[in-house]
Amino acid sequence: MIDELFIASWADRVQREIPRTVAVILKGSHARGNAGPWSDLDLDVLVFDDEIANPYLTWIVADGSGRLVHVSAAVERIDDWLAGFREAASWSFGFRSSEVTRLMWLGRPSLRAELDRPSREHPGGEPELEDFIEELGKARNARLRDDEVSLRLAVQEIAQLCPAILVPLNEPAYPGTRPDALRAALDLVI
Repeated sequence: MIDELFIASWADRVQREIPRTVAVILKGSHARGNAGPWSDLDLDVLVFDDEIANPYLTWIVADGSGRLVHVSAAVERIDDWLAGFREAASWSFGFRSSEVTRLMWLGRPSLRAELDRPSREHPGGEPELEDFIEELGKARNARLRDDEVSLRLAVQEIAQLCPAILVPLNEPAYPGTRPDALRAALDLVI
């Protein structure tokens, strides 16, 4: 299982290997404190560069106990990462959401107030009624044609779009993970 030393060593490694790193932030189950024995390690690496050579780096490494671990580093401009606070999380089904984060390394102490946050808050998504109606039409047409593949694709899109339309009509939910967002969507009363 991944321990704090393993996490710290990867934070140190990416800040040394990725040019002009400003900060390394831990995300996912290790940041939340609920990692399982097979959990991966998710890092955000923030830089000032306008051009990023590799925006997503991955490694498959042994964790010391014989298990293989997926380690990922999403490299992002610091301004873009901060702007992400103004966008809905892609996994949130339209709910306001909060991703737990932990600052692992900081190269510029003047940025501590902006980057050393216990979580990354995201607004809810806009209801996409037009897309919902479009996909509903596709589903109906596919059903009339007995086109099961097209029907499944359209219904999958409908399932993704529907919660954001219903969120304003229900009690607020504030998920922190994709499974929490799906549970919140399934718990919608209306």
